[in-house]
Amino acid sequence: MGRRFVDSDDQIMRRTGRTGREVAEADGVDALHELERDLFFEAISAEEPSVVAAAASVVDDPSVRRALGSTVCVELTAPPSVLATRVSADDHRRVIGEDESERIPARARHFHNCADMTAYTDVTTTEEAVDMVLEWFVMRNRA
Repeated sequence: MGRRFVDSDDQIMRRTGRTGREVAEADGVDALHELERDLFFEAISAEEPSVVAAAASVVDDPSVRRALGSTVCVELTAPPSVLATRVSADDHRRVIGEDESERIPARARHFHNCADMTAYTDVTTTEEAVDMVLEWFVMRNRA
């Protein structure tokens, strides 16, 4: 797309020298989510148009949901079992505990309400998902 790419995982590492998982373990989940939210706002407020890969937790914040109204929001999703497997395979992502499982349905509703497009990544390869999103974006901009 010829735009700067901003990934929240990379931003966290650059800002703190730690992974998101390490931030959560040392400072708490709320501190991690606050950092993720702050980094999201920094990314979308940059003058240069960007593609931002934000942490899913940011959509829990009403101010982020309002801000998403002025962006093009693409939700990448899969069934919870697929997401859990992916998260457990990553050493930089925090595993969501049972005490937080109630956030998942609410988060899904928030994404559903904010997303301009949803890509189901459990039935596609990474390349296919990228192609699908890019095709959608091109078609959207032609209309």
